[in-house]
Amino acid sequence: MLNQDGADRLTEPFSVKDNFAEQTVVMVRGKVALENEKVQREIFGPFTVIVKCPRTRID
Repeated sequence: MLNQDGADRLTEPFSVKDNFAEQTVVMVRGKVALENEKVQREIFGPFTVIVKCPRTRID
């Protein structure tokens, strides 16, 4: 996921203790999320994907 075009990592890498996982937050644009199947896959562990969509007015 981190090596996909359009994926921007928002957290800095850091070391963690044994038996702990590094927390990661990534942001992708809505268009990228819809077009890239790898971005749509489920990721296990402390990993958050924020999908940024254009502002739309709903009446």
